[in-house]
Amino acid sequence: LLSEGDASRLERRLVHDDRIAIAQSSYVGLFGDPFDVRDATLLTTQVHHPAAVTADRVIATVHEEVARIADEGVGDDELRRVQARAEAQLLRQADSVLGRTLAFASAELVHGRAELAGELPAVLAAVTPEQVQQAARGLDPPLGEPRPQPVPEVTETTLPNGLRVVVVPRPGVPLIEVRLRVPFAATGPAEAPLHTAQTAVLAGALLLGTERRDQTGIAQLLQGHGAELSVSSDPDRLVLGTMLLPEGL
Repeated sequence: LLSEGDASRLERRLVHDDRIAIAQSSYVGLFGDPFDVRDATLLTTQVHHPAAVTADRVIATVHEEVARIADEGVGDDELRRVQARAEAQLLRQADSVLGRTLAFASAELVHGRAELAGELPAVLAAVTPEQVQQAARGLDPPLGEPRPQPVPEVTETTLPNGLRVVVVPRPGVPLIEVRLRVPFAATGPAEAPLHTAQTAVLAGALLLGTERRDQTGIAQLLQGHGAELSVSSDPDRLVLGTMLLPEGL
């Protein structure tokens, strides 16, 4: 309801309407699956936002959306869409023999009932709007004092061709992460829907090949440096990203 898919509350508010973030996600638990723990666990919302947007503004917006659900509740149609998405995800995970086996094993180890893995779609489908509203009322506690976070030293330069390069060192694994952000925003709100579709098509076509190398040639070149290239888009830009070995830079 909050962050799964383009129709979710936070995706619409943060990324598409207010445009104060380029990506967001929310998840329950610390093990990848909310049902892999026995008791109440952590709900985490992660937001990537421009430096010009303060963290306080992002946090306040997230709290506003949670408060809206707590005060106004959620409509039957919206809840049915979310339940259908969640049910389909569970069934896709259980489509393979390995997926079902892992789900049964996890349910048996954590909850003592292997059959729970097969009951989860029906359990989620039985959730009512009133239960969602009640849960939202417990998700907005007062904020504590923010903890200071270490900020790495940033080096910035501009190449002769005008490309702005920002380097942020992060000690640890000897890999280099490269992200190329290409401005590609719509000219106005009226063009936004068509522009979003065009951006998605362009992002998918970028890895199909160039005049110098076909799709296989690009893949082979990247593989030689331990890299895989990905292309994504948001309302304002195209993003090409990869992680590679230092000698491949």
